[in-house]
Amino acid sequence: MAFFGLLMPFSLILNINAPILVLIFLLSCALYYKNRNNQISKNRNYSLLSMVLFFVIVVLSMLYSEEINTGLKVTLRILPIFLFATSFLLIEEISKKSLKIILKFYAIGCLIAIIYCFAVALFSYNENPLAITEGFTYFTAPLEFHPSYFGIYTIFAFCIYISLLDFDTLKKKIFIGLVWILLLSFLVFLRSRAPIIIYFFISLIAVSIRIRRIVLIITLLVFIIVMFFNYHEILTLISNGRDLGMTIDERFKIWMNSIFVIKENLLAGVGIGDAQMVLDKQYFLSGFEKGIDHKYNSHNQFLQTFISNGLIGLISLLFVFLLLFQKAMRFKSVLIYYFLVCVLILMLFDSVLILQHGVYFFAFFASILLKVNFKTNEAQ
Repeated sequence: MAFFGLLMPFSLILNINAPILVLIFLLSCALYYKNRNNQISKNRNYSLLSMVLFFVIVVLSMLYSEEINTGLKVTLRILPIFLFATSFLLIEEISKKSLKIILKFYAIGCLIAIIYCFAVALFSYNENPLAITEGFTYFTAPLEFHPSYFGIYTIFAFCIYISLLDFDTLKKKIFIGLVWILLLSFLVFLRSRAPIIIYFFISLIAVSIRIRRIVLIITLLVFIIVMFFNYHEILTLISNGRDLGMTIDERFKIWMNSIFVIKENLLAGVGIGDAQMVLDKQYFLSGFEKGIDHKYNSHNQFLQTFISNGLIGLISLLFVFLLLFQKAMRFKSVLIYYFLVCVLILMLFDSVLILQHGVYFFAFFASILLKVNFKTNEAQ
């Protein structure tokens, strides 16, 4: 599991995460078979069944899909949700000590990925300076990583860092503050809006833990005022001068067309295989030619799920987040809150479970956080 986390940022260029995932699944089955008569093995956390249920609903929607081949491709893409959930369901609960090991390996993998991209950018600066001067996809291209997802991976790695370590001295607090500022600079360098928004909410959570509530309220008010009067300038900074007005307009067009499709297929959706086909037809009817040319998906995971699997599928997906939220409330786990903020906000702006990086991130950490036993002692 730790090895998978270490290599997750490199999943598209190394192509070994899928075999590792299959190995994890097979080992989990073997462990379950070995301990099937053990009384302790019967004491399991069944919240992971929510993820299995979501996957089953997606698969069943192929029964009323016309585009079976497309449905099979999408199903294979989200197969890690089933494999991770089932693997963790079969094994015993994960201790906090084991959780720390897995998370540390993931954070190290993200750090190596950043260093790797900077190294490639510097060595190829004479031939292609854009990776240093422009950032964005030019910087993340060596890993075939979209900047939004690279930003989310980096933010969560830092959340892991501040969650696992104690900052009980002034030097440590100053250091973490400097790294936090560098993280913001890096996210601006990646020029993707969703990570910037996530960074803000993560910062609120982190700050609220360390300082008094009144300071948090003042900080929030200052941020809102600055955003209100400098909204265009901030977007221009993030976009490096690109005009974002049309992009925002296009996104609203996509959402409006998605909502229209949902109204016509409310309960069960159109099926996982037909989602893009039906959405393209709606783009044609509304005159949104760019949506047809680029085959835009819903750019919102909740709308995407609603289109594909209807209200049933959406409820099953939200149920996973509800269980995570309940666990965060029960054990006061800041790490789960960080994960929820990262995934939920990203899902508002993108169809996360269509891309491999999104599927791996959601499936891996949702399964781990649902499985971990926060009651266990560090020595266990």
